[in-house]
Amino acid sequence: MNKQIQLLFPLLLVLLFFPGCDNRRTLIIFHAGSLTRPFEHLRRIFMEEHPEIQVVCEGAGSRACCRKITDLARYADIVASADYLVFEDLLMPEYADWYLKFATSRMVLAFDSHSKHGMEITSDNWHEILAREGVEFGHSDPDLDPAGYRALLCWKLADIHYGRTGENSIFARLNARCPPENIRPGSMGLIALLQNFGLDYAFEYEAAAKQHHLQFVQLPPEVDLGSKELADFYAQVGLEISGKRSGTKTMVRATPVQYAVTIPKDARNISAAEAFLELLMSERGIKVMEDNFQPVIYPAVPNDLSLIPEKLKKYCEQ
Repeated sequence: MNKQIQLLFPLLLVLLFFPGCDNRRTLIIFHAGSLTRPFEHLRRIFMEEHPEIQVVCEGAGSRACCRKITDLARYADIVASADYLVFEDLLMPEYADWYLKFATSRMVLAFDSHSKHGMEITSDNWHEILAREGVEFGHSDPDLDPAGYRALLCWKLADIHYGRTGENSIFARLNARCPPENIRPGSMGLIALLQNFGLDYAFEYEAAAKQHHLQFVQLPPEVDLGSKELADFYAQVGLEISGKRSGTKTMVRATPVQYAVTIPKDARNISAAEAFLELLMSERGIKVMEDNFQPVIYPAVPNDLSLIPEKLKKYCEQ
C-alpha cells in the first residue's frame, strides 16, 4: 500500500460509515496514533455531553495527518500532533497559525514476552542486543511519523552518549540491521507486530507502551528525548526527511517530545472544536490523559498567546 493510499484509507471509512455528514453535526479530528486511547475516551465523553455531534477520530502518524490537509485537500476541525514542529513545518502559515503544547512523553524500546534476549536487555546493552543476529526490531516511517525520526535521532544521540564513532557507530549498525519491512507507517502498527510475533523490539513512546501493556527498556535520559533540561544536548543531532513539497527535503533536529494541538484555518465546526479542546485541557481531560499514562503540560504552552481562541486562553501559560 503506497503512502497516498494510506492517507486516503481513513477518508474511505468515513464516507462509508457517515455518508451524509453534516458539517455542523460532525467533528473531524486527525490525531497522532499514540493518542488513540486517550482521544477515544475523550470522544465518548464529548458525545455523551453533545449527542447532536458525531465525533470522527482518525489516528495516524502526525506528518501523515497534516499531509491529508496539505496534499489531499481534506479538512479537519482539530489536528493533534506528537511533535509541534510538524505544524511549523507543514501547516503554518497557510493552514494554521497557532498551536498549544499540551502533553509530553519519552522514547522507549518496547518488547513482549516472546522477544529474543528479553531477559537480559538493559538500558546499557539495548543497542548491542538489537545488533545481534536473528533479532528483529522496527520503527515507524520518519516521513510520516515523528516516532520514526525520533527513533533514528535516539540512535544518533546514543553515539554521542556512549562515545561511538566510525565502525562502532550505533546509528550505522542499527540502520543497516533494520530492513524496510520492519518500518511501518505509524508506531501503532509496530505494536501489532510485537504482539503477533512479527518483531522482537520496537521504538515507541512510553505512554503507548504502557497503554498496550508492553514491557520496555527505558533509554538513558541523554537518548530518550524526554527531558527539557537536555534540549541543548538533543539539538546536536538532526535528520533529513521529506520536505513540505514533493521531492524536497527538510532537516528535523532532536527536541524533547512535546505534543501539540491546533484548529486549522479551514475547520468547519469551530465551536465544537473549541468545546472539545476545552474538555481536553480541563481537569477531566487531564485525568483521562493521566489515566492513559500520557503526561500533560499544564498550563498548555502556546506558540503565540494573542492568536489562541478566547475560550482556550484560560488554560494557557500566560
